[in-house]
Amino acid sequence: MTGERELIDLARRLSRIVMVGTVEEVTAKPPRARVRIGDAVTAPLLWVNARAGDTRTWDPPSIGEQVLLLSPSGRTEQGVVVAGIYGPDGEANGSSLTEARTDYPDGSWETHDEEAGDRGLKITGNATISVDGDVTVITKGNATVQADGNVEAEAGGDVLATAGGKAVVDAPAIELGGTDGEVVTTAHPCAYTGSSHMKGSSIVKAGG
Repeated sequence: MTGERELIDLARRLSRIVMVGTVEEVTAKPPRARVRIGDAVTAPLLWVNARAGDTRTWDPPSIGEQVLLLSPSGRTEQGVVVAGIYGPDGEANGSSLTEARTDYPDGSWETHDEEAGDRGLKITGNATISVDGDVTVITKGNATVQADGNVEAEAGGDVLATAGGKAVVDAPAIELGGTDGEVVTTAHPCAYTGSSHMKGSSIVKAGG
């Protein structure tokens, strides 16, 4: 009888080493998830992230997400949760074999198409990039910055802009700082003589 009980216990443990379930509950502190398998719900268990050493990632599973439960020796209380199994309530968010895509609940997304080499990013909120060193942006094509609001650029030192062609500034009004109030272009007529200013730039064109 003892041997029979041991075989039954061994079979039970083997059947519990790898199981598929759905996330029932998630906590951030401590990072734990409870998994529902049939009518049973596990104790709070750790989930697997991409990295957890000097480099760390944080991507908790979602309630209702289908997951894999790995239980060493068939003991679910020692199990770990591996998220990311598509299921009836988690259909695939892509259909291309060459594009990686991540979608977020707020509508933000990021994509990378390894065949075309394209990268896409949408952020529904604000974006902040903080760099302690220098920043260099190089493109072999055109660069466009479009904002529905204001665009501000502030430098603690000099500002240098170099163009191989024309530099065009089109605005209803243009204000230039400085204390001398010098004329920018010789095309501007003198308020006293009506003639073109002698002092000014001959390559700057203003007012059409």
